[in-house]
Amino acid sequence: MKEGMASGLALLEARRDAQANPLAKAVADDFASSETRAKIQEQLQAQYKGGKPGDLREKAIAELRAVADLIEAKAPGDAIGFKAWLRDVAQQTAEAANEGGFLGFGGVPVSEAEKVTLAEITRALGHLTSTVDTPSPNQPSHTLAENASANLDEKLDHAVDESFPASDPVSVRITK
Repeated sequence: MKEGMASGLALLEARRDAQANPLAKAVADDFASSETRAKIQEQLQAQYKGGKPGDLREKAIAELRAVADLIEAKAPGDAIGFKAWLRDVAQQTAEAANEGGFLGFGGVPVSEAEKVTLAEITRALGHLTSTVDTPSPNQPSHTLAENASANLDEKLDHAVDESFPASDPVSVRITK
């Protein structure tokens, strides 16, 4: 659930952030329309329907390569920032929930399979200069992924508190 929500939170953050890459902000604004989301969902279902997991990953990586090439050609001034934003969304999604463990205990923040996929995504997006990864003096040092993960944890904690308030303890009755 956390990983599913992570990309949506990244889109929301891009819409609200005045310092966001203009192209990322425009994409996020487009996703705000339910009509646009429905069209994208239809297209994705048609494109990926019936595919095997390995094939789906390869198709998605190929699609990212095509997006990176298109951005480089059509909007070179926004390309590095936009591709870095896409990479941050992938990282944020990978870090949203621990992998492995049992009932939420243990596990690792990013599985080995996710690390491999993140490396493939980085290669597909192409050159991301170190200036994108290094915050400027007037930017906070935490990443988009850290912000979104903390934000998601806070929202989930709030939802649990609302559902199970401390003032209304649950009593358990064991019967045979």
